[in-house]
Amino acid sequence: GKYLSMLLLFLINIMLFQSAMGLGMDAITGEKERGTLASMLLSPIKRREIVFGKLTSLGILTGLSAIIYVISVVIGLKNLSQGAMGGMTSIKFTPVEIIQLLLILIILVYLYVSLVSLVAVYARTQKEAGTYVTPLYILVMLGSIMTMFNAGGDKGLQYFAIPVYNGTVAIQKLLLGELTVAQFGITIGSLALVALVIISLIVKAFNDERVMFNA
Repeated sequence: GKYLSMLLLFLINIMLFQSAMGLGMDAITGEKERGTLASMLLSPIKRREIVFGKLTSLGILTGLSAIIYVISVVIGLKNLSQGAMGGMTSIKFTPVEIIQLLLILIILVYLYVSLVSLVAVYARTQKEAGTYVTPLYILVMLGSIMTMFNAGGDKGLQYFAIPVYNGTVAIQKLLLGELTVAQFGITIGSLALVALVIISLIVKAFNDERVMFNA
């Protein structure tokens, strides 16, 4: 069960970031290159409304992946528990745990979308954006890998306040049925706070003509 939880959270985390990365760079940097974003900025629409519209659409599209991953995890574990792996029959998901898993994945989606969007705003081309996003991708991978090598044992609440890493730790604890209410609350709160800070930076960048028109 521990091995399976480590493998699943690694795959889920990486796939979520890849989805946000592919969509975010094209929706912002791609439109800057094509000139469509400049036309939108000249329209009588507030810049923050454009930002929220783009982030919401990107979050929904990437969030669909989160829903699919949750369903896949639940069905996959239940099938394994009923198959040849008799030692996993104790793995069960309550409705509350399913909702918790979905909420963690959704907040991770918006964090990843906002991170990629912030990089994409300052990049001049999609190639440049891909170069800048790569360190973030590596950071997400390291967070998942660190969780795999530090599996088991009680972790203090401070670990659940570390952005990105706390998401993988929380998912791992949840898959093992060990996530507490305090750990869940700190994880959601810290991820949401970081996402809000990044979104405010994106709005600020959208209001900077030099950034948006690659001056």
